[in-house]
Amino acid sequence: MEIVNRILLVGLSNEFVRFISMRLSGKIGYYYLDVESLLEYSIIDRLKMREICGVKYLEEQEKKIILSLNDYEKTVMSMKLETFMANYNNLKENNLIVYVAIDKKQIGELNNFLKSEYQTETVINELLFNEHDKFLKKNCDFIVNCDINNIDESFSDLISKF
Repeated sequence: MEIVNRILLVGLSNEFVRFISMRLSGKIGYYYLDVESLLEYSIIDRLKMREICGVKYLEEQEKKIILSLNDYEKTVMSMKLETFMANYNNLKENNLIVYVAIDKKQIGELNNFLKSEYQTETVINELLFNEHDKFLKKNCDFIVNCDINNIDESFSDLISKF
């Protein structure tokens, strides 16, 4: 059996994926990495870099950081959907990619759950749900259907997948 070194979790809600990723890493004894925080840390002022150096240069610097993720070991990573979509080709070969899916009927519950946990979360746009859900189902190695009301069962399902 091959050991999974990197597990990348993506989904429709960045904050929910962060929440799940942090809990999963603790349960399986892996490190946790929030890719968005790594990008912010590595490129101190992205807006200024874009302004001074241009969009192309900023994208190249972000790509270098994304490629470096392939060297991490025993790590559970969370990544924003937009970052994943822009960097899919650099991630697909070397990472176990898991879509943390939610039922469209639970969007309201998820947004309420996140409001109490994370004040910065953007409410999921129901109009984009179908398009993003389709992309993730097509491009992820595993899909774990998370029930907002029974997260522990979702963890068991996720852990059993690998």
